Amino acid sequence: MPFKKVLAFGILDGIHNAFNDLIDGEIQRVPITEQDIRYEDGAIVSLLRQALVRSIADKRGLGTDGSRVLWKKEKYTTEREGKDFFDVHHAARFSLRHIGEQMFVAIDPTLYFPAESKENEEAILNIRLRILGYQHNDKFNAALNDWRAVILKRGEPTIFDYPAGSAAFQFIIKSAPAFASIRQPRRNAVKLANSFGRLIHHRGIEIPEQPLRFADKAQSVVKDTLPIRGLANNGPFDLNLSSQADEGPINIAVICPGAEAPLLEQFLVDGSRFHNPQRGTKEEYLVQYTGFENVYRTPIVFPSRGAPLWYMLPEIDSLLDECDGALDLSRKIRDGVSSLAATGRPIILIFTPDRWQRWRGFKNDDEMFDVHDFVKAYCVQRGIATQFLSQDTLGYQDKCRVWWWLSIAIYAKAMRTPWVLDGLDSDTAFVGLGYAINQHANKGKHIVLGCSHLYNAQGQGLQFRLSRIENPIISGGNPFLSFEDARRLGETIRTLFWESHLKLPGRVVIHKQTPFRSKEQQGLNEKTLYRNFRKYWWALLIIKGKLGAVYG
Repeated sequence: MPFKKVLAFGILDGIHNAFNDLIDGEIQRVPITEQDIRYEDGAIVSLLRQALVRSIADKRGLGTDGSRVLWKKEKYTTEREGKDFFDVHHAARFSLRHIGEQMFVAIDPTLYFPAESKENEEAILNIRLRILGYQHNDKFNAALNDWRAVILKRGEPTIFDYPAGSAAFQFIIKSAPAFASIRQPRRNAVKLANSFGRLIHHRGIEIPEQPLRFADKAQSVVKDTLPIRGLANNGPFDLNLSSQADEGPINIAVICPGAEAPLLEQFLVDGSRFHNPQRGTKEEYLVQYTGFENVYRTPIVFPSRGAPLWYMLPEIDSLLDECDGALDLSRKIRDGVSSLAATGRPIILIFTPDRWQRWRGFKNDDEMFDVHDFVKAYCVQRGIATQFLSQDTLGYQDKCRVWWWLSIAIYAKAMRTPWVLDGLDSDTAFVGLGYAINQHANKGKHIVLGCSHLYNAQGQGLQFRLSRIENPIISGGNPFLSFEDARRLGETIRTLFWESHLKLPGRVVIHKQTPFRSKEQQGLNEKTLYRNFRKYWWALLIIKGKLGAVYG
């Protein structure tokens, strides 16, 4: 099917050579309008970004993917992950944002790995976290200024041609950054020097951290804004409730192949030991881990090899291809889960070694299969709590960080409550939306909407409902709801709340990670749908760190 319109940046000869005799008609120059650059993920903005990135790479001698990322050609360092070594380069991710009447270049410092592939993406993710995880404000600002020095001329605009040296299309970037003036409510504003005033393009306010509620041994409520610090200094929110109910210890079960059993057994012993943050007092959000029972004031039982709650996972035949091996692995894990679940309701830790990497899933023309997702779906239907562990987790050097992360997951999956938000309306229902896309399913059945419901501010009454989106709208690779799909979602929310409480909520808060499009707002705010609400229907939009609200 022929394209009605082709958009391109370049010189006429270059465009003719690229398309040869495929162009029917004359090539016309057209101006770029405000509407064209309105959306960051739009076609015109994408073309502009690609042209700019390629121009900068050519003029400054940088590497590029031709789309978003630039990197320095000289190696920054070499990092080891497991048995493999990876070269690392300083890099930056670029985007264009139209704010007010101006277009801004946003630079996000990152890392580039020449050897990155699907096979080693987990190892590279660990390296990224290891390097960038500690890149707080001072280091991030230094990296940002370094990229400004590489790309821009000091004190004057910098011009980049596209194509290089042609002057056919020019990007002019000013060296002055765009600052934001952020103030705290109920505090006097800080007066800035005049030299900074002309650089302020945005204004905002700082929203205080929401306090969390914990409990102490005196059966009183204690508040803290940091989850880990609140647990370490006090105890979980349900500390006194758990003691009164005499729920007993948290039992852990294990599914693990025999060859890695000693490694996992030693790792579990560390769960009852003290671990200090790797960066000591420099760590901003991490405090000392003092062992599971000391933190949560609840006994926990880790099994040892040979115990009834330690299931030895049979080996996979090394001759099996990725398809048959993945199916065999999923069956063997399922058998282990069934065996352990028969002993009670333990939390099952499932360990799959790196040597089984190729059997963790497969994708072909007919099917896409993931062992992790299959096991999770199998266990959720039977009310069985599971936690997958990778070999990278066991070998991670910062044991304090690992055990805080894992212990919180274990405690929550044991149906306990480590903390709750403070000061929220008890008559509010909270809804979280997520999407999964199956590229192999038929249209109309390939996008699944996950809808989780928390029916009060204490996090109680959780329900999770999966449903297909019948008429999805795809934009920027993300699915959005049509008016009818949004209306059906609203009806589901109302029905589930009524079934749980025999009343309608006074307020509903919806969270999702993409913007609420107009059709979604209209469907959710349909007057006939919520005519029985005692208050307005509120949808809280949390979109890439931005906060806003719509009501109807």
